[in-house]
Amino acid sequence: MNMQMCFWGLLIALFLPLTVPLIASGQTDFTRQLMSVEHYEVRETKKVKIRKPAAAAVAAAETTAADPKTSPEVQASSKVSTATTHSATPTSAVIQNDVKIEIPAAPAAPAAEPVVEPSLGEQAHSLLNGPDDKITEFYRERVHPEDIRNNKVEIQIRPGFVYTDSRSSYSYRTYQSAFDVVDVRSNVWFVPLIGLTGAMRFSLGGSIRGDSTTGSMDMVKDEQMELGLKFRHFFGLSRKSTALEFSVFYMDHSFNVSKDSISHPRTRSSGFGLSAQVQVPSSAEHAWIFGGKFAPRLQHQESATGISVESGSSAENILLGLELGGEWRLSRQNQFLYGVEMTSERNLFSGTASKVDPQSGATPSNVTVTDTRFNFFLGYRWGH
Repeated sequence: MNMQMCFWGLLIALFLPLTVPLIASGQTDFTRQLMSVEHYEVRETKKVKIRKPAAAAVAAAETTAADPKTSPEVQASSKVSTATTHSATPTSAVIQNDVKIEIPAAPAAPAAEPVVEPSLGEQAHSLLNGPDDKITEFYRERVHPEDIRNNKVEIQIRPGFVYTDSRSSYSYRTYQSAFDVVDVRSNVWFVPLIGLTGAMRFSLGGSIRGDSTTGSMDMVKDEQMELGLKFRHFFGLSRKSTALEFSVFYMDHSFNVSKDSISHPRTRSSGFGLSAQVQVPSSAEHAWIFGGKFAPRLQHQESATGISVESGSSAENILLGLELGGEWRLSRQNQFLYGVEMTSERNLFSGTASKVDPQSGATPSNVTVTDTRFNFFLGYRWGH
């Protein structure tokens, strides 16, 4: 019996190390077979979110609203809400500790006052009481450097061609002529809206028909001088703003026939008048010009040449003028001018003429003379 137990014990001791790995391998294969036939299924464990009580959620929300370091989403939402509240009502509301507090919105900024150019009266006052630094500073800051109102001195020359037609009931005062003229003008601006203007115009190679029987020609010199005080107003501060110029002037116009003429007397008209001109820019480089002048009380005189002729006693003399043209503004210093100017002077005499009219053979009375002139010109203006 003891020998038998010893035999089996020895046999187990020899084979046990060999059977343990085989048993483990078999167990592993058995588990794999069970998994392959889907007897068991491994499922992913779901995480369960533990919700906080409603009171805790509200407290957290209030804490987040009170804390400035909130998330970007909360900040964006808060900004949108605030912007909507301010745009809808003049006050904003904040809820703190279940109490709604109304916070008045900041008052709106007052509307900016429109920038207005110093008036003519203000500039006249500065002209009488000395320079005003505020006016100078205003134009330096507000007006474009190339704006013509920055000029202090302007000099222009306007060569032109004049056609004149004098019609009268007295043949000594009837003539037609055409000649070249040169018009030189200067403007001196004491302040941007007030200045002094002067002009001088003279003819080149003028003549009129003399004795009709011989067909002779009488040389003439057409000369005009003008001096005036000029005011202007701009409807805005832009270079494309419309400008209105107004002048009070004194003029002296002489039509000097050669001294040996026996067909026409010399004439001279002088007096005060008013003129106005409107500049309407179509762009910063070009402007249309419309103007006119009016002299209601001129003094008209006739003087002797080779013959002494008087049309009567001068009673009333009126001058009207119109101008249409434009200017190209290359810069504040350089402008080119073009246009046409028409003037008409009417002389009304009373009484009887001094001599018999050689064409009609009668001595007329209450003679009238209408002298109409057309001046076509091109010119240049320099400003500084």
